[in-house]
Amino acid sequence: MPRKGSAYPIDEDWKERVRARLVEMGISQNELGRRAKVSKTSISDALGPDSKQSACVPEIHRALEWPPPAPLLLAQDAHEILALFDSLGEKDKGEMLGRLRTLSEQQRKRDEDKPKARKR
Repeated sequence: MPRKGSAYPIDEDWKERVRARLVEMGISQNELGRRAKVSKTSISDALGPDSKQSACVPEIHRALEWPPPAPLLLAQDAHEILALFDSLGEKDKGEMLGRLRTLSEQQRKRDEDKPKARKR
C-alpha cells in the first residue's frame, strides 16, 4: 500500500549517498526499513532505478542520522525556480540574476533596519 503524504523528489545522487551510508553504518536495506519504521518495499522502491520521489525521505534521513531534508514546499519552489531560470536565454538570465541580487540586498537592509528586541 502506498504511503500517504507528500512525496519528496529523489535522484540517483541521493540513492547513491543512501547506499554508501548503509555500507558505512554496516546495515542492510531491511534494517534501514526497520529503523525508519517503513516497509522493506518502501525502501526498495525509493532506491529502485525508476524511482523519482518518495514520501519516506524524512524517515530515511532520520534512520541514517542525517539532517532532515529541505521542506517539501521549499524543494518544489526551488526546483520550479531552477527550471524556469534554465528556460531563459542568456540575456534574460543575466537580467534575472541582477534583479534577484537587488531584491536580496533590499531584504538584507530591511532586516538590518528592524528594531532589535530588547533582552530582559
